[in-house]
Amino acid sequence: GVTVKELKEITIAYWSAGALIGGPQVFRENRPHIWSAQAASDVVAESIRGRDLEELSLQIPALSHYLIETLTFKLHWVSVLLQTFGTQSVRSRLAHLLLQLADRYGVPQGAGTLISHHFSHDELARMVGATRPWVTVAIRNLKNEAIIACRGRDIVVLNRPALERVVHAQPRTR
Repeated sequence: GVTVKELKEITIAYWSAGALIGGPQVFRENRPHIWSAQAASDVVAESIRGRDLEELSLQIPALSHYLIETLTFKLHWVSVLLQTFGTQSVRSRLAHLLLQLADRYGVPQGAGTLISHHFSHDELARMVGATRPWVTVAIRNLKNEAIIACRGRDIVVLNRPALERVVHAQPRTR
C-alpha cells in the first residue's frame, strides 16, 4: 500500500467569471475527485451532472468547443507547473507565474503592468510549489532589482524583459 505522510496543496490557477470549474473527468461522476476549488471571493456557482454535460456536448457543438478550450487551458497550466517544478528555482518559477498572471490579469499602469487580481504571498507560494518565506524573499529581490513593484497587495511588473530573463536563468551552483 501507499502511505501519504503529508498532503500538499498546489494551486493551479485562479479562474474568473464564466469559468468551468472541475475536471479532469468532467463526464464521469463515479470516479474520485482529484481537483478541488475554493472561492477567493463571493461567487454564484451552478452545477451540472457529468452525464447531462456529456449529453449536451454531443448536441451543442459550441459547448463541446468551450469544453475543449477550457480543458486545454487547464492542461496548459498543469503542464507548466510540472515542467517548472522539476527544472526551475523558486525565483524562476515565481517570475514565470508573474508573467502568466500579467498576461491573464494585466492592466497597463504607467510604465508597467498591474496584476489586477490581488494575490497573497501564501497564494503565490501555493501556485509555485514553495513556502511563503521563499516567495517573500524572491519578491523582495525582484523589487530590489526594480523588476517589479509592490504597493500593498498590488504587484506591478515594471521590466518584463528582465522578468523573462529570470525565468530562463540557469540555476546557480555552489
